[in-house]
Amino acid sequence: MIALLLALACGRQGSPPAGSAPANSVAPAPRPDQATDRYGWLSEVTLQPEQFAEVMATGREGWIAYHANDFVRALDAFPPADLGQARVMWSLYLLNADLARLSGFANDQFFSEWEARTGLPPDSAAPVVATLASYCSESGTLAGWASRAKEGQAGFDMAQEIARGRSPWDVEGSDAFARRMALHRLVRTEGEVEPLMRAAMRPVIVEQAGEFERVFYDPCLHRTTADYWLKRTADTLDGTDWQAIAAFADRGLAGRIFSPWLRADDLRSELRANPEPGAVGARSPSLRAFGVGTNPHAGDDLNSALTEIASLDHGLARWRAELESSAGDDGRALIADLDLFERFRQEWLTTRARYALVEDRPRQGLAYAEAARNVTDRFVGAANGPVVWALLAEANLRLGHTREALDALHILSGTHPEIVGLKELTGNLAVLRGIGEAGDSKEE
Repeated sequence: MIALLLALACGRQGSPPAGSAPANSVAPAPRPDQATDRYGWLSEVTLQPEQFAEVMATGREGWIAYHANDFVRALDAFPPADLGQARVMWSLYLLNADLARLSGFANDQFFSEWEARTGLPPDSAAPVVATLASYCSESGTLAGWASRAKEGQAGFDMAQEIARGRSPWDVEGSDAFARRMALHRLVRTEGEVEPLMRAAMRPVIVEQAGEFERVFYDPCLHRTTADYWLKRTADTLDGTDWQAIAAFADRGLAGRIFSPWLRADDLRSELRANPEPGAVGARSPSLRAFGVGTNPHAGDDLNSALTEIASLDHGLARWRAELESSAGDDGRALIADLDLFERFRQEWLTTRARYALVEDRPRQGLAYAEAARNVTDRFVGAANGPVVWALLAEANLRLGHTREALDALHILSGTHPEIVGLKELTGNLAVLRGIGEAGDSKEE
């Protein structure tokens, strides 16, 4: 059975990978000083591969998809209300929260720079879009944008209501903005997300501007989808808020495998600290043995991040050597075929990158995200999860590397086409910043 499950490594469902051990091989008993939970799920899987087999016994197709970072397929493959489903929902929350944060920053940069350079066109609904973006990113520039909206233009009433403290999805109307926000309301009140996801592929409004068109996509898409997946996670775990993920610590290997927290105690420790939800795992006690995750980094010091990455790699190499010497044939095959250490490394580094970005340390965030990326693959899959590209886009954009951010979003859009609006926005920002360097912008 173990050998059959090794096919998960590449998402295959046929023969096991070459060199895998016979199904009846058994890992030797660990040495007394090598407890099976010493390195959390890394040692649980490799020293007792039968535990891995038990996790795979239910929802195997879901775990195959989850390992491949195909969250949509994984969600459908796991049994309803399964713990694996909750793990996928949490991953979808993290991805959409990253995209919402990126969208808020990109919109703020775009509208601020557009206003500073030429002023927003007086005949445009751009101030309404900026107001929506400000609300959904909680940037605090709400009133300023709303005051620029012109009476009689699409979205004017909504902008004024938002400035008065109402949420955009609570404002009813018949124009293009109200119709799109009605889809957000459907997600938030009825849990129906598909209509909004279909609409995400289309602009909210298109304006003719001479020979060109001004195209505005939904700036609130990722905020609503992040809130949706967070609620789904909590509901599936019988909780009321994001700390419902404490259940992952109590549900065995399935609550930890392929996560940035190695042990149940790591997750519990992080939850007690009440960090940013997306940073859970960034300061896990299990890694403190080699000085990783302990320094909160008061400043955006690049060398500190690079030193920490080197310490992580040194420590993981030592752990891997110890486990490979202690594991049986099945355990060693799992290490190699599932890229267990590479997967944990990426999960932890992306979590650390998110933590740095939330703490306004973009140079460190970029260092962690770049270290997390598998440079041999330029797509979303088992080697590089979608959050790698989302975080690379955000870190680069915060550092003014607009083209590099756009490159990352282009790769992400291959599996997540709903980010078309975010990609379009970043492209427009690149054009705006390129005025005077490569010709005139399409907007004047």
